[in-house]
Formats: sequence, C-alpha cells, structure tokens
Amino acid sequence: MSKEIRHVAHWKHPLVLRDTGGSFRCDGCSCLGVGSHYHCDLCDFDLHEFCATCPPAATFGFHGQHPLTFDRAGAMDGATCDLCEQSIQGTLYGCRTCKVCVHPVCSQLSPTAPSPMHTAHTFVLSVDAPVLCTLCGSNCFGRYQCVPCNIYLHPRCLLGTPVDAPRDATGGSFDESISPGLLLPTWQGHYAGAYAMARMGRSLADLA
Repeated sequence: MSKEIRHVAHWKHPLVLRDTGGSFRCDGCSCLGVGSHYHCDLCDFDLHEFCATCPPAATFGFHGQHPLTFDRAGAMDGATCDLCEQSIQGTLYGCRTCKVCVHPVCSQLSPTAPSPMHTAHTFVLSVDAPVLCTLCGSNCFGRYQCVPCNIYLHPRCLLGTPVDAPRDATGGSFDESISPGLLLPTWQGHYAGAYAMARMGRSLADLA
C-alpha cells in the first residue's frame, strides 16, 4: 500500500497513510473507522484505505448476480446500506438493476465468518429477502446465515460489542459474548458503533 497518494476526492493536497490507533470518520463514505487510513493534516481530511483505493466496479459474494459499481458522494444519498442498515451519506457500491447498495467499507466484510455463538457451522454473508435475526429479533436483508440451522444474524449482531444473547428457537445455544477477534480494523469502528446505536434505538448519524 502506497504511503502517499493523490485522490480525486481531495485534489489540493496529498493524502498520507497513517495509523494513530484512534477512530476517525471517513470523508468519503461518512462511516466510522479505526486504525490505518489516509489523512490530510492541513484539512483534517480522512479516507478509509479501501475508500481511497477501491476499484470502479467489483463482484462480491453477497451479490454474485452482477458487479457492483462505485459511485461518488451524493449519487444515492438517503438510501440505506443493505448490510449495516444505516443511511448512505457518501460513496457507495450499488447495483441499479437489483437496487442493492452498500457502503464501500461494508463491501469488505468477510464472505464467511465463524461465530462463538454457533460453532457447528460457518456463517455465510448474503443479501436477500428479509428474515428475522435470531439474536435481536428484527428484520435483516443483509445477514450472516447458517441455512441448515435456520440461524440468521445481522452483521452488526455478529460483529458488534458484547451482548446478553438469548437462546435460538432451533435449540442451538449462543455464547454470551462475541469474540473481539472478529472486529477487524477495516470496519471495526463502523460495526461496533452500529451495534451500540441500534441497542439504544439511535442511528450512526447521532455520532456525527
């Protein structure tokens, strides 16, 4: 990864790769982030590494039917990300044919994930017709799913901060905590924040 880049979103000055260990808000996608990112000291401008270097189009496992196209800020403001269910207020990846849109940082979620809440199978990331999340009980379009066991989890419920977890209806048990090892730096701030805000009935916009 280049230590210094020029980017069309901030053409006045070069952006330098840095990691202060703290959190930041990406000026591309408007999502929270943690760890390594591109920054302009003069303007206090930040971009996730992926937002600064993402390709113009890409195919992702959660929507294998068509490639998703990268759109600049403002292209679909007010739309809702199909993975984190938070408002899109900046750059995004979208499929206009299927009306699927996601934050760039959300597109980088692992296509599969283990969970200490359900160790029998690996969860697979998918966007499809809504089902009830096994953990929180609300609808989820984007989810990690174990189809054989009828267990479906919002990404924020699988990847968020520790929770008091109920038993699922199929008889499989959930652990009472979520492994912090699942919170990778690429989307750590966004998903930890999304879970905390969802529990309080608020939006990530309240953190701005």
